Amino acid sequence: MVRADDQEAAERAALLRRFFTVPNLYVHPGAGATAPAPALAVPQALHDALRRFLSGYGERPLLLPYRSAGDDRICWYACAHDDTACRVLRAELEAFIGPSFAEFDDSGDTAWATPDVVREVLMSAGLRVVRLRCSKPEFDERVPSRWKTYWQLLERQPKRVELEVRSFAQLRSVFDEALVARNEPDALAAVAALRDVHGLSGENRVFLDIRLAAAFGRWEQILAHPRLVELLQLRLPPETYGDIWDALYEVHLRPFENSGSAPHLVQAFVDEVQALAGPLLKGRGRSRRPAALKSLLLDALAQAAPQAALCRELLEAVGPHAFGPATSGIEAMVAALETPSSDFESALDEMDQERYEQAWVLLWPLPDDARVFAALLRCAKEIADPVRGGDVLARLNATSADIAEAVGQTRARLLRDVEQLAREAPPAKLQVQVEAVTEQQAADIVAYWREIAGASSTAILDMRPGLTDELQAALETHALEESPVLDALFPVWFEWLVGKCAPESRLIELYQAFIETLFLRDRYGETELELVRLAALHLVGASPTPKQYQRLLDRLIDIFNVARSPVAARWALELTDGLLAMPCRSEEALTRWRGVVFDAANEMRSRLGPVQRSLLRILATECGYELTSPTDSTEVEFPAPAVEMVKRVLIYSLDKHATERAAMTLKELFPHGRFETNGDETCTTRLKSSVSMADWVIFVSNVATHQAFYCIKAALREQTDLLQVQGSGTTRIIECVMNKFQANGESRHFDG
Repeated sequence: MVRADDQEAAERAALLRRFFTVPNLYVHPGAGATAPAPALAVPQALHDALRRFLSGYGERPLLLPYRSAGDDRICWYACAHDDTACRVLRAELEAFIGPSFAEFDDSGDTAWATPDVVREVLMSAGLRVVRLRCSKPEFDERVPSRWKTYWQLLERQPKRVELEVRSFAQLRSVFDEALVARNEPDALAAVAALRDVHGLSGENRVFLDIRLAAAFGRWEQILAHPRLVELLQLRLPPETYGDIWDALYEVHLRPFENSGSAPHLVQAFVDEVQALAGPLLKGRGRSRRPAALKSLLLDALAQAAPQAALCRELLEAVGPHAFGPATSGIEAMVAALETPSSDFESALDEMDQERYEQAWVLLWPLPDDARVFAALLRCAKEIADPVRGGDVLARLNATSADIAEAVGQTRARLLRDVEQLAREAPPAKLQVQVEAVTEQQAADIVAYWREIAGASSTAILDMRPGLTDELQAALETHALEESPVLDALFPVWFEWLVGKCAPESRLIELYQAFIETLFLRDRYGETELELVRLAALHLVGASPTPKQYQRLLDRLIDIFNVARSPVAARWALELTDGLLAMPCRSEEALTRWRGVVFDAANEMRSRLGPVQRSLLRILATECGYELTSPTDSTEVEFPAPAVEMVKRVLIYSLDKHATERAAMTLKELFPHGRFETNGDETCTTRLKSSVSMADWVIFVSNVATHQAFYCIKAALREQTDLLQVQGSGTTRIIECVMNKFQANGESRHFDG
């Protein structure tokens, strides 16, 4: 009987024999391959990786050359053993070889559009493959030498103990951070890890799919989900409940809100949403999502006899100007309502129709009675709001002993359920929340803060003046002493205060605490760097003092020096672009930062992509910095190919600096293209005209208004493509345009 490890070794040898055989001109005798005529020897620099692969080691990558008789260049297959290692390998190859010298098989690259049988064979054997091909045949000679340098660094890398399997909460935190940074690959990797390690249930997988789609504004995708109708029948987590309401509101109701007609908005809710979302209308639970509260208000106004108290409560909860141009009309409709007298029978009728919010409003003013308490307990349970559960329990404890005893005897199980619900309300003090020990307590606390973040408002900071200091203290403690609860809360707080709320001067120290926490974690992947960039720009936008500004830039320099790499250089250039668009509080500190970034980026210039090289030239020229040519002849920058195209491109964003810089860079990269920018906040004739004449409309959703979005959608021609930029900043806009050109295959490249 053949042993498992012997069988695996035989399979690996067979795979290499199959790879190094005709029509591949390369042969590797160690793999037992036969030599074609004329045969090419595998470069010596690649042998160590091949030997390790044949010996059964799977922790390091390998590089395989392939060239047939008719090829003028080598096709290199870089192989890793899992998806995570493949993503790391892709980034490191770009850093060591450089996009100036090689073309990678990224999605959308038309050079790799044809099927590749060799790649399919390698992947069928369990390998994950990154293909690359040098821009010119003479550059093929540099690949083995670069691989040798890379391999030597891998050999010198200290051995580390394998990371223990992370908990569900830790992986969920990674997922949340990736969404805040708009890093979809990392978010998908976290979902894969959750599935592989913790065996996600079908429901939890759907919840994460909806969260992912909501984070990227893919509302139609949520409503088209094949299990949506089934989900609506379940008691949903508050986060998923809010995400579905966001999708329903954005797709069906936002256009009518922008029209300014309150009656039309209410009627649109009845026609498009009410029947589909019936199960969601039982009660808002603990939800603070504006879309959920506004939809419940529209539903209340659409009733034959609207409950004035409920409508007023919901209107107050959604806040001023919540309905945009239709706000005044909605306020007038609520003000015109008369408060009817409450009666128990009417409340029962509402409960029979599963309208528990309306029933609660009718029941609460009624005098204490065992029947009233039983109905209130039922409403609290169905609404699933811990606060209301606590309110009815407190009222029950304060009533007469006879009524309380009657309720306890006749509704014992219902009473226990509401008592359990009331315990889900988090403690008032943040420090006590952080010290939660059970998984259920931690889950309740995280759900509570998710809803605060979903409200996209800092109003709670006004109601609790000391909360800002508590948040900062908690972050500082987290940076030094790991806390599972705070680990889960970090991306929630970040999304709330940085991702959804405008910069505020009172939160400057809190923004700095976010950055310090990320710095002390000592992990600088693309997600972490993007979070630092977002927090830094928020801090600068909050009008810091010169001392606070200097401290920020000093810390950014520390982070860049630790993470120094081509990836970090691209991040630093994008951050510099954002900093230059904001008021400078210390010219000396900004000059030091620019010097560090420009020196490093200039040194790594051949390993930066064309977007970053162009941005570096523009920023350096603007700042009076003279770029020097690399001294190493092998690192001479290969100019990006010119692209001949005649498309008209409209870039829409409220960030005027980013759109103008993007248009300037794109004109340099695509001299024959026509690029126009627009930042109108409302639907103007100029915006509609620009959209109607464009071939592509680039829409930066993070920096835009709803009115402009629906104006653009209405003005689009059938042949015009609308592309939404994920994230913000100059480079995101440029990369969106470049990916579109490459994916469509409409560009013709020639040597400049």
